[in-house]
Formats: sequence, C-alpha cells, structure tokens
Amino acid sequence: MPLKKGTKVFLIVGGILALAFFLFNARAIRIVSIYAESSRLRSDIERLKTENQLLRDELEVASKDSDYQEFLARRDLELISDGEIQYYFGKGKAKDEDK
Repeated sequence: MPLKKGTKVFLIVGGILALAFFLFNARAIRIVSIYAESSRLRSDIERLKTENQLLRDELEVASKDSDYQEFLARRDLELISDGEIQYYFGKGKAKDEDK
C-alpha cells in the first residue's frame, strides 16, 4: 500500500532533521572536547612559563654565586669536599660502597 504524499514529505523532513541533529551533536561534542583541550594546553603553557622563569632565575644566581654552586653540587650531585665524611641517617640514597 503506497504512502500518502503528506506522509512521505513528513518522513523525508523528519529523516533530514534527525540526520542533522545527529551530525550536529557529533560536531558539538568534538567542539567541546577541542575547547577543553585548548583550555588545558593554555594552563600548561602558563605553568611552564612560570617554571621556566624560576629556572632562569636559579641559573642566573648559580652562575654568579660560588656558594650557591657548591650548595647545588652537594644537593643534586651528592658531592662532598676532600676530607669530609658523608653520613646517611634513615632511609635515603645511601650507596653501599662495600660491594
């Protein structure tokens, strides 16, 4: 049994609207996810700019201050001066030198 002309038009228009709705939702979801990623990246950029400036400041101080250079060598590289004995208490980075 053939459909009436009005019913065909209604089904076609309804199908087009349903298709447009689903396509728009997929694009809207993509737009929202891109916006969220963009916000996250902007936040990361600001954090990295701040971290970069702190490192630049530390580098400037370290290049001019020999006491600070010694502090960094002791802290980061665990270096000691000649004649010094390094003691470790509790849990830490102690190295077993007997092995």
